[in-house]
Amino acid sequence: MRVIILLLLLLPSVFCYSQLDNPSVYSKDVCHCLDSVGDVEKNFPDCLQFAIDRHRKELQDSTEYTDSLTQALMLNLEVNLITNCPTFFKFTDSAIQAAFQKSAVSNKDSLRHLLSITDTIPVLRRDSGYYGIRATIYYNLGQYQTALNEIDQYLIKVPNSAMGLFLKGKLLDLMGNYSDAVPLYDRVAEMTNNKAVLIYSAIARQKAKAK
Repeated sequence: MRVIILLLLLLPSVFCYSQLDNPSVYSKDVCHCLDSVGDVEKNFPDCLQFAIDRHRKELQDSTEYTDSLTQALMLNLEVNLITNCPTFFKFTDSAIQAAFQKSAVSNKDSLRHLLSITDTIPVLRRDSGYYGIRATIYYNLGQYQTALNEIDQYLIKVPNSAMGLFLKGKLLDLMGNYSDAVPLYDRVAEMTNNKAVLIYSAIARQKAKAK
């Protein structure tokens, strides 16, 4: 996602001298700036720098930083913006949906052919990955309810599969069951220590509130 790329490019210049201990302080200023100038993708770097400069005196100087620390801090800021800044939320949600559409498999016939192969070889059902493969195929075919049924079968066999839990969360998300998707995203983030999944969680949580 392009927003993430922008954030990562800014890390050294923004955080080589500071720690973002309270993201809500900065997100309020970033949001106000974005509301004023529009075009989130173009103006986000300048709005972030504006917020940092405004609170420069409040920053705790630091000559050392690590990539893992600064990425975590930036993630906290982004999640806070998704939660509290409608302009940023709408942009991030649209960017994720656009990326999803772009990554969709275009050759549906090959997917259906692969699906037919799994139907004709019963022995495959003994493998724990059988239902996971079918769920992924149905997901790419846009048949979300069928994909959900398949991933539920997969999770019976492999209940702690991060891939399976994330796919179930994504399917519920796409079907509008945002409240049910949130705890799955949160669980995957905790299991894998991949905090970027919390972006999906934050977006789903905001959509649940809007229903």
